[in-house]
Amino acid sequence: MYKTVMMSMVLWASMHCTFATRVLAQTTDAKVENDAGAKDNAERYVGARFLRCGADYFSKKHIPGGLGASSLSRVYQYKKLHWELVPESVSEADKLNGIEWRGKIVMKASAKRTHVEADYNYNRPAGWLSWEDFAGSITFRQQKINSEWAVQAESLVEDFGDARITCKEMSDLLGEKKGR
Repeated sequence: MYKTVMMSMVLWASMHCTFATRVLAQTTDAKVENDAGAKDNAERYVGARFLRCGADYFSKKHIPGGLGASSLSRVYQYKKLHWELVPESVSEADKLNGIEWRGKIVMKASAKRTHVEADYNYNRPAGWLSWEDFAGSITFRQQKINSEWAVQAESLVEDFGDARITCKEMSDLLGEKKGR
């Protein structure tokens, strides 16, 4: 009797463990596949907004003028910019609402500086402002909803690049002031 019970328990455990292992493997495979898709999308998103020239990254922001003031552009230079993808859990309700993947793109840098255009309203010449520590992070929320990727800034971010810039433009701007 004891031998029969033990054999039954071993058989039951092997069947359930095999099933659990298969389910876990499927879940893990799906997570890896979704994370790979999330990473690819994040790379495209970051690459469209932050340009790498040499070891540094740059972004450009248009600032609309108001009350008769002309619009300005600012260029940001980042040292040691890097980003990571931080997956978040998707609940059953999220899944029923079409959310397949959710997470954040978190960008950090060691330092940044800003290039400003001449602003005659404030009697300020064009040029690079001083380097400053890059406190905090730039965070974007990324989701895959009904097979479509969507990314948005988590908060209003001043140095979020909304305009294209080229390495040639950066080379010209960097020539204005040495001491990178």
